[in-house]
Amino acid sequence: MFRSLQISTDSLQKTALKVLSLKDGNSHYHLLAASTLVAANKDIQLQKILHDGKNICDSRPLAIFLNLFREPIFQVRGTDLFRETIRISNSRDTHFILGSSPESLIRIQQAVVAINPKINVVGTSSIYFDPNTNIGLSEIIDQLVLLKPSVVWVGFGSPKQDFLAKLLANEIFANVVCVGAALDFVSGVKKEAPLFLQKLSLEWLFRLFSEPQRLGKRYVLGNLQFMLLCAKELISLTSEKLNRLRT
Repeated sequence: MFRSLQISTDSLQKTALKVLSLKDGNSHYHLLAASTLVAANKDIQLQKILHDGKNICDSRPLAIFLNLFREPIFQVRGTDLFRETIRISNSRDTHFILGSSPESLIRIQQAVVAINPKINVVGTSSIYFDPNTNIGLSEIIDQLVLLKPSVVWVGFGSPKQDFLAKLLANEIFANVVCVGAALDFVSGVKKEAPLFLQKLSLEWLFRLFSEPQRLGKRYVLGNLQFMLLCAKELISLTSEKLNRLRT
């Protein structure tokens, strides 16, 4: 599955510029972590969404693994992408933020103004969305059609945000970007992992200790499943190379 996905090789700066560009229009961006790929391996619908969307590597271990057998791929953290895109935005770039809680949305508005005083946030919402029944979808679309943002940030967590991004991109002319917990980190609602842990590929460990009950299954079991997926990819790649040598 890894090699069948198109994953961006752009740097943080280039990715931020593309998010602000409506050249392609109706694009949905997915920040890929190990947990997203594990979920997609079991969910055909999620796989289709990722194949249709624009994928960005949001995981250092994933970037290290992918660089073993394809051109260099940058890790572009969702938090860094959000900050950089806000920083380079001008008044013509209009943003809408879908967050998980009213508290986070209040604080994120304060945070983005601190990053860029000229930022143009046309609206925010913490409307409940259910990917199984699409409850809340029509209300979200109504707001977006009215406000016409050029970028919609979705911080509902994966895979819920991935399903929503695809649905929104089908209905509005905007770039929809899934950034997960990035909104909570930028707003200060949750603590971000120290830089040295990020560089050591241990951001997941910091988050696990910060929220053990919520993230325990994702990181403990999920990391093992991710390692198995990596092993299968390597076996498949090795087999393909041996077959080419025989022929």
